[in-house]
Amino acid sequence: MNDSANYVSLFQKNVGELRKYLLDPWPLSEERLQARRNYEEMLKNLKRRALAAQCDPDMIEPDFTALLNRFVNQNLDAETFLRQRDKVQAYERGRADMQAAIQMGAVPASFQASAHHSPAIPSQPDTTAAWHDPMAREARITPSVSEPEVPIDILEEPFANPPAPEADPLTFSQALQEYVEEDVTSGGNADARSAIQLVVQFLIDIMDDPVVARFDKRKVLELDQMLPDIPNRRNVPKEHAQTLAERYLYAKKHGWSRLDRLTETRLRNGYHNALSKFFDWLIERGHYPHPKPVFSHVSENNLTSLPRDSFDDSEIAKIFSQPLFTGCQSDKRIWQPGKYFIQSHLYWAYILLLLTGLRPGELGQLELNDIAERDGIHYLYLRGFDPSKGRVAKKDVKRFKTPSSQRVVPLHPLILDLGLLERVDELKQLGCPYLFPEWEPYPKPNGEMRWGQPITKSWQYLKKKTGMARKEVTLYSTRHWFADLIDNTKIKDVTRKRLMGHSPKSDIPARYGMKHRLTTRDLQHFEQAASPALDAITPILLAAKERVNCGDLVVLKPWLQEQNWSAYYQERLSELK
Repeated sequence: MNDSANYVSLFQKNVGELRKYLLDPWPLSEERLQARRNYEEMLKNLKRRALAAQCDPDMIEPDFTALLNRFVNQNLDAETFLRQRDKVQAYERGRADMQAAIQMGAVPASFQASAHHSPAIPSQPDTTAAWHDPMAREARITPSVSEPEVPIDILEEPFANPPAPEADPLTFSQALQEYVEEDVTSGGNADARSAIQLVVQFLIDIMDDPVVARFDKRKVLELDQMLPDIPNRRNVPKEHAQTLAERYLYAKKHGWSRLDRLTETRLRNGYHNALSKFFDWLIERGHYPHPKPVFSHVSENNLTSLPRDSFDDSEIAKIFSQPLFTGCQSDKRIWQPGKYFIQSHLYWAYILLLLTGLRPGELGQLELNDIAERDGIHYLYLRGFDPSKGRVAKKDVKRFKTPSSQRVVPLHPLILDLGLLERVDELKQLGCPYLFPEWEPYPKPNGEMRWGQPITKSWQYLKKKTGMARKEVTLYSTRHWFADLIDNTKIKDVTRKRLMGHSPKSDIPARYGMKHRLTTRDLQHFEQAASPALDAITPILLAAKERVNCGDLVVLKPWLQEQNWSAYYQERLSELK
């Protein structure tokens, strides 16, 4: 098999040979198993060489991988059977030797009594499920009677694993349902739970919902090898992109010419970690009797991850020079220049992302009471609910990425100068408790809300409109920019962690002191935080406010009309009435 090998011919011939091997009668002899093992290794080497030569075996022979996997599984089952047979034979030899010793009087009476009460091995095995249990099949074979050859259909699994005596019949779909119910009840992280549901559902769909206790090392390896061959959603037709399994099967059928594989980070931090957590839970609950599996396989074809970068000064200027911030055509055409000044939820989303370091998913859930003044400073309180108002139902508790994400952030003076408190007062007068009632979240399949959808969709359009070509710049770059802004001050590291909502678990001093506000020293540094980009956009944003005062721009406030609120918030408000 060199670089000039005819892989088409090789795979066509070997598929034929595989089919012959799969018809081997049971049980296999040790010599036959060794020959099959040698052939298995040769096939794996052939596949590796073909892939290195940019030749996909499955494009030549679509059945090759399935047949090879079935062949490998047969070999594993045969090896297990031979080991079990050896143990049984050794036991029977020892038992026969003991009986002979008793008859010869070479064993004390106490040993005879023990042997008399030991459980007897039936001389004739039960044949009820003889062709489903390898041990039963072996028991039926005697030297004087040859067993007729039974043809085995290669489209079926020929060597079923013998069931473990203590096997738990729980399937993965049942285990996943149990896990989700328990995690929801205990208030687990919704995003982490969603990641586990996604990849475990792939296991269920692609491997026919196996029994958890029978998911052995062989099946672990099979799943580990599959994960890198899941494509991302790009160029996968919508009807084939609803689940990971559908995407995987689409790529297997149509090839990779227009598809991209997942990134290494997505595999390791997403799917591998999620499976690791799920198997931890299975083991803790006593559902999984094997050692904890390790998922680590990454293909050389998986994409590298792009590091997220902060915006540079010119990119910040491009964003905040758009008509949304300087004067737009209408509330429906916010990116076209015009005579109207509309400080919509998207207007404030970009401002707050930049000057508070919020995550996109933290914006849409903000309530009016989350903004409060203390000692002359206005703070944004990110919390599950307002404890000063008493207890709330669990369904009304706001979700955050991590417990540390609940934090207190002082509002930059520019935010107040642009009039955020005016919006707060006007909505209070209407009896609306939400800061952005026009914000429409996206419902996930599990019923939970994805809160970052409106600003994420807006950003995809804005990035194209402004011609930002850097791949490492995303909406999340506002958070990196805010971190850079803090780093350019003399704010203490403990305060930086609090502002960013990062965990202080490795920082003992960060766990002590007041959590609800910054020290006077840090507040002073925060208010004086400066950057060339901030110096550039401040006059642009304030100039639009000044044009309103001069009558050059007309203020529109569509969010003050209930018909313009999102369906989600209209329903929430109807529940409050």
